[in-house]
Amino acid sequence: NNKIITSILLYDLLLLGEELCMVIMELPPFIILKTPTATYSEMTGNYKKINITEFYGFYKDVLLYLQNKMGFIPVITLAKPTTEYNELVEGVANDDIKNGKISSDRIGIVVGCAVEDYYLNSISQRKKDYYPLKTADEIYTTLINGNIDVALWNNLTIEYHTNNIYCDLMPVGVEFSHSSYQLPVKKD
Repeated sequence: NNKIITSILLYDLLLLGEELCMVIMELPPFIILKTPTATYSEMTGNYKKINITEFYGFYKDVLLYLQNKMGFIPVITLAKPTTEYNELVEGVANDDIKNGKISSDRIGIVVGCAVEDYYLNSISQRKKDYYPLKTADEIYTTLINGNIDVALWNNLTIEYHTNNIYCDLMPVGVEFSHSSYQLPVKKD
């Protein structure tokens, strides 16, 4: 019980005053838009930022309760009902990096790898403004220690590590490059 209480208090302190991004869909009775026709007609694309006052329902009650207890600032994005789950997660993750919502010095990149080239050429306009990492293992330890908020790395490696070793982390976003792999085997 003490571990659970300590964890809850730790999460309370970590979220205090921090923006917490979330994507919601209208799903009565949990989320009910006050003016759905107007809200959807004003949408460009699949997403629209909305205020907590623009909907009601069970989810809003829970959100307000948690916000009151933990002190975070909700940043709510409404998604069209036709949006699939994986698109919801990818939309938040990718937009946060590309739109500069995550400070570049909080993005971990392993120096000297293909991911670094991708970041420099596609995201940062050749600025080395990221948090430099020496090894792939540092990705996970610096995330857990709170030194970075996000890291870019090989999707297969991340899937393995988050499913088997670092189970308190999760991968988000879309694959941005394809690689070929070779498996070493013993000669007979």
